[in-house]
Amino acid sequence: MIPIPYQIQRRAWEAACELRQSFSDRLTLEQNIRLEVLTMYAPERLGWSECGDALALWTMVVEVRV
Repeated sequence: MIPIPYQIQRRAWEAACELRQSFSDRLTLEQNIRLEVLTMYAPERLGWSECGDALALWTMVVEVRV
């Protein structure tokens, strides 16, 4: 298994936290629960699947300002 760089784990964990705090109204109940569970883990404990879910959801929910 390829180890996950800590920067990716940290960014995914931060995305999950911010989505839950600032954008929970835009998420489904299932998404809210999944992200809440992710925030209970330390960032270095997140796997590829969890990181991918959090980062993909971030790009779907948050409008990036240029």
